[in-house]
Amino acid sequence: MSEALVPLGPGPDGSLVKVPAAPMPSPEVSGGGQFGLQMQMAKQYPRDLQRFQQMVMMTIEDPATAAECFYSKPAGGGEMVEGPSVRLAEIVATAWGNLHVKQAIEPVAPTDKMVTAKATVWDLESNTVVELEEPRSIMGRRGRFSDSMIVNTAKAARSIAYREAIFKVVPRAMVKFFERQARTIVDESGELGVKIQEAVVHFKKHDVEEERILKTLGLQDWSQATERVVSTLRGMATALKEGHSVDEVFPVGEGEAPEGGTFKSFGGKKKS
Repeated sequence: MSEALVPLGPGPDGSLVKVPAAPMPSPEVSGGGQFGLQMQMAKQYPRDLQRFQQMVMMTIEDPATAAECFYSKPAGGGEMVEGPSVRLAEIVATAWGNLHVKQAIEPVAPTDKMVTAKATVWDLESNTVVELEEPRSIMGRRGRFSDSMIVNTAKAARSIAYREAIFKVVPRAMVKFFERQARTIVDESGELGVKIQEAVVHFKKHDVEEERILKTLGLQDWSQATERVVSTLRGMATALKEGHSVDEVFPVGEGEAPEGGTFKSFGGKKKS
């Protein structure tokens, strides 16, 4: 067994003698409690990018999980906003490791019309800190939301703030790669017709009728649907799960594609 290296220094008579090693700073001194301990662990166990990629791919190889890794929702003018989801942010953050995350929701006063959530992500290896706010309206067609709806809106804002903060720390190119891989996994799993019917049944549970789905997508009927359309339907399901309202995901008269056409994201430009 090899002997540990011991620092040497000058003794009283000028000869070299063993010098007691300086004690390891406590978590309280080096950063405070759990955070200080996280800092020490990050230096001791730095991330391995190859292992990071393997962990994410292993997690999203299941089609059901892959379908939760991207969202889609209309933005008007024939545009479809699409991007990596909260679920993918959670998967990426776990695999990336050595992150210190804090989330908070601002108190809501009885007269407030907005709720604001905050997320702070600190990469303990690169010493990169990102703090983002996500404001969400708590006003509807009939006035201020009920207390339960405000709670749900606040939770959705918190999740979105977390997602955006994680994706500011982890390189965007890697995130987009995983999103593309997730879409490919969804496209290659199951039959087109079966996946369409599953989507129709799912949205009906949210009181969205088939006609409204087709209208939002700019389709006459399902014979025009492709795997790209199904991928968008899966993304719309994720958007609902992340807290976007039915009217945001299936806007009546606002999110339709131009007459005679389809969303640009189905055949051209995609906004993310």
